[in-house]
Amino acid sequence: MLADWSKERAPSSIQKRKNRTVIMSGISNLIKCRGQLKASVTRFLNFVTKENVDVNEIHVRKEKIEEIWSEYERIQSAIEDTEGVKMNEQDKYREEFEEMFFKAVGIAKKLTEPVVNEKEAHPYCGIDEDGTCERNYQSIETTSDIKDNSRKISRPPIRLSALNVPTFSGEYNEWATFHDIFTSLIHNNADLSPVEKFFYLRSAVTGDAQNCIRCVETTSNNYEIAWNKLNKRYSNKKVLVQTHVKSMFELEPVASESSAKLRQFTDALTGHMSALETLGHKPNNWGPLLVHLIVTKLDKNSRREWETNAPKEEVAPVEVIIEFLEARFKILEAIETCKNINIRQSAYKFNNHNKQFNERSSSLVIGNNKGCYICQAPHTIYKCPIFIALPVTERIKKVTEMKLCKLCLRQHVPKKCNGKNCFTCSKPHNTMLHLSNSSELRKSEAEKPSEDQETTSA
Repeated sequence: MLADWSKERAPSSIQKRKNRTVIMSGISNLIKCRGQLKASVTRFLNFVTKENVDVNEIHVRKEKIEEIWSEYERIQSAIEDTEGVKMNEQDKYREEFEEMFFKAVGIAKKLTEPVVNEKEAHPYCGIDEDGTCERNYQSIETTSDIKDNSRKISRPPIRLSALNVPTFSGEYNEWATFHDIFTSLIHNNADLSPVEKFFYLRSAVTGDAQNCIRCVETTSNNYEIAWNKLNKRYSNKKVLVQTHVKSMFELEPVASESSAKLRQFTDALTGHMSALETLGHKPNNWGPLLVHLIVTKLDKNSRREWETNAPKEEVAPVEVIIEFLEARFKILEAIETCKNINIRQSAYKFNNHNKQFNERSSSLVIGNNKGCYICQAPHTIYKCPIFIALPVTERIKKVTEMKLCKLCLRQHVPKKCNGKNCFTCSKPHNTMLHLSNSSELRKSEAEKPSEDQETTSA
């Protein structure tokens, strides 16, 4: 009986292996077909990015390539539904394919857009008489004045920077801005197909907003479903109002008297108030509540200034305190600007004074950190054994040859020297140059004219 049971089980195992082989064979065929579709899109992208392309051929190729999308969606979905496939690899492949597909279709759409005057070159893609699309701009002479028939060179229009769709992460206070911009640029754009709009929508949402439409497949029919799903989730008036009110109560207080911080506080406050007005509320009518909230978040000096100028017998309207905030940070800006100018001027005077002092100090002693002028050893000339061993007349001669100051025995600009006079005779020379007897004095006087002559000739 056990043998009979084994015989019955054996065909079942074989059948499972056969089924697994059929499944793997089916996946291989699907991947092969998907690769062929991607190759077609790649060839189309290479074609539309060439220098000179035929507009009529672009039309034909574009129609054929758009038919590939539905076939790709069918094959890709079948692969993803197969048991055992790695979804992270499939998501990456789908993202790469969609990016390449929509890039190619987008370029083709731009190249085939109608031109008002075919003789007038388009700044990016002009159509010649033979129907060739050229990317380089060529200036064409046109008649602009019928009376004098003067011919002028047409100029390319001003090239404005592209408008980028903002991203939306799912924060309620960002929804209104995202909704209006996306509606104007993408949703109401008649030149975009629904599947292209869906691609832009997926690229623009992140975080919770992305999770909201993650399970919606990227097809033409599903674009409206995804867009309406986001609208239903985030166009919740009650939640939007509560979000802005909460943000107003959580505004960061102005801790110190600063024009930048006060301006930032005022901008954030008025921004939330404007959003609430758009939602049908009037925060200007909230009176004492909003005024109290604002005052408690001001710095000490601004609060004192407000209480000095505010009405004494009644609570001021919200508009009045908003005007006070705007005037206050402008006053602080002016004060800070003047303070910065005074600081810069004081710093300039201080630095200039130090510079002049350093120049005077350096002019008195040049090369103060140098070694000995006689032997270059790391000591002053006063301690040089060679200089000390010389007779006084030779010292004077050496000092003269080296153009040293005879008062301080250093090199410096020939201005007033702070060195001391001779301790022996109180004359303006260094003590080491003092002539002690008459013979040395006469010898020195005899050598002096020749030294003066050399100095004059030099």
